[in-house]
Amino acid sequence: AELVVAYHPALFEAIKRVRHDSVLHRAIRADVAVWSPHTALDVAPGGTNDLLADALGLEEREPLRFLASADGGGIGRIGVLPTACTRAELISHLKRELWVEAVLVAGPLEGVVTRAAVCAGAGRGLLDDAIAQKANLYLTGELPHHDALKAAAADMTVVCVLHSNSERAALARLK
Repeated sequence: AELVVAYHPALFEAIKRVRHDSVLHRAIRADVAVWSPHTALDVAPGGTNDLLADALGLEEREPLRFLASADGGGIGRIGVLPTACTRAELISHLKRELWVEAVLVAGPLEGVVTRAAVCAGAGRGLLDDAIAQKANLYLTGELPHHDALKAAAADMTVVCVLHSNSERAALARLK
């Protein structure tokens, strides 16, 4: 192979050296390119976060946080549901749409959802954005305990489908 497409990049932080027994070293020595679309796919129209927004049926969606880019894009998504539904109904719907049997839920279980936000993967970095923009529900892959309590205190229901489950469905679109 001359190219490996790996969703998660081999490097998350800068490194000063490449170990001789690493996969990265073997790829370099064999002149194999590695392409990791993770972050680009997160922000791309139709990408990972749009897939989660589609699972919710979000309309009038926009990035949860805009990025300084020429196309005006951004990370995460926020929007409105076409019709208000109960939190329990929406959680059941999400499990079917994302092909997961169980989810982690924090916050209120009663009441309706009219506005929701999504962040694929680790949702901690966009939680404050979702709260500030008055989302009733926040769909993400994972969220630390104290952040889930913060969301619950803001009357927001958090639904965590686990990190890889929040991203995996986008691979079919990428294919």
